[in-house]
Amino acid sequence: MTQHRFGGHWTEAKLSVLGHYLGAFSTALKGKGFQLRYIDAFAGSGKFVPIRGDGRERLGSAQIALTVSGFHRYHFIEMKPRRCKALRQLAEMQPHKGIEVHEGDANQHLAEICRSTGWRGTRAVLFLDPYGMQVEWQTLEAVASTGAIDVWYLFPLSGVTRQLALNQDKLDDDKRRSLDRVLGTRTWREAFYAEEPTGDLFGAAPAVERHADSLAIETWVTARLRTLFPLVEGPLVLRLGRHGKLDSGPPLFGLYFLAANKSPAAQRAARSIATDIMGRLKKQAGIR
Repeated sequence: MTQHRFGGHWTEAKLSVLGHYLGAFSTALKGKGFQLRYIDAFAGSGKFVPIRGDGRERLGSAQIALTVSGFHRYHFIEMKPRRCKALRQLAEMQPHKGIEVHEGDANQHLAEICRSTGWRGTRAVLFLDPYGMQVEWQTLEAVASTGAIDVWYLFPLSGVTRQLALNQDKLDDDKRRSLDRVLGTRTWREAFYAEEPTGDLFGAAPAVERHADSLAIETWVTARLRTLFPLVEGPLVLRLGRHGKLDSGPPLFGLYFLAANKSPAAQRAARSIATDIMGRLKKQAGIR
């Protein structure tokens, strides 16, 4: 099988966060009577080789999740048939794990899982690590409505920034629709763009320019997520960096922790675990 090549040092950082959280999550809920699920919306093939690195194959999120005890069921979602084949082989090798492989669009499969699961006796961790701007806002709405899912969401800061042309006239219909789907509103137009105070020397209408930088976009996205989820932590900003460092270069992703559970006790426990994990990674990597 062809190796799945993607990512870099930021990939290993996010996977480290995920692995630590899954272990702490299963330990915290052990013996509480819940069925525990892990949902991977962009599961890949289970392994990957970083584009920038030593060329060695690493465990992907799906494989990492399978090393954590205490989960009763796993949902691996992947669009590409070849990668689904690898995931099914993984499931065949561990039939006792309760692995389900869903081939196709992550938004559709996530909506169905959210709709068909009895969440009163179920708790889950969802890993949202899209390859680009694939996660639709209505999918996040479905996840939040369960009241039972903890989410690690790698939000594509660089992807959104690239779509947001410096001049609003350069925003074509495809870019507008893409941003509407990801952000779940059209109000980003007013939030990120403003007319220049004067026109040009020939009396032309003033240009509408983007005034929001990456930090302003990040702050606005965080506020949007807080309209859906009762608990939002982060983002932990992962940058391009150099020589294995994550604290320099343009921002690539914002790693958010989102909790759908409205229980104050559940939120306190989740916040404590999530912030501790992110804090340790920040200290190790020198991330702001």
